[in-house]
Amino acid sequence: MNDKSLIFLIAVANLIGFVYGVYYYSGQLSEWSLLFWILIIDCPIQALIVGMLFLLSAISERKGYVFQFMTKFGAAGAIKYGIWTMFVILFYAEHFLSGNQWEMYAFLFLAHLGLLTEGLLLSGIYKLNKADLALIGFFYLLNDYADYVIGTHPIIPNENMPIIALFTLILTFTSIGIVWYYGKKRKSPIRIELISRFLFS
Repeated sequence: MNDKSLIFLIAVANLIGFVYGVYYYSGQLSEWSLLFWILIIDCPIQALIVGMLFLLSAISERKGYVFQFMTKFGAAGAIKYGIWTMFVILFYAEHFLSGNQWEMYAFLFLAHLGLLTEGLLLSGIYKLNKADLALIGFFYLLNDYADYVIGTHPIIPNENMPIIALFTLILTFTSIGIVWYYGKKRKSPIRIELISRFLFS
């Protein structure tokens, strides 16, 4: 399999993940105004962004400002929500990893490990400047505010919600910090050679 074929398959997997994510959140979406949807389906949105980035990389050599900004934005979000979902599944393991649906949540854990890996791969491609930092930070902090003040967070057990909120806030700064640090070095924290060679070319 050549680089472009692999990149294309990764893109398709992410786009399928986006469609499934919207389905997963469909019950919650039906209870909220359309204005809040982008803040509710935060994780599927990251899969969509990453999928589109990989797809565009597979079919085009042109990578302008919008592509570069979305790479940095998507990298931070993929790291944040990849870690967040894995943490929540383990934190509430008695809820998510028991009963009839444990296989689904085990699969979702692995899928979000993949999302985290993609975010780390993308994090060292472009340098994060001050304007990027402000825009990306503003959006993800707005998302945190919506989740834990307005209540748009995913449906999870109510126990220990302040811990989850604090962890999410720390993750926002940590994920953006990772993208800033490795973007400055122009080197990803991990390398999967076949993919990295194509992305960094």
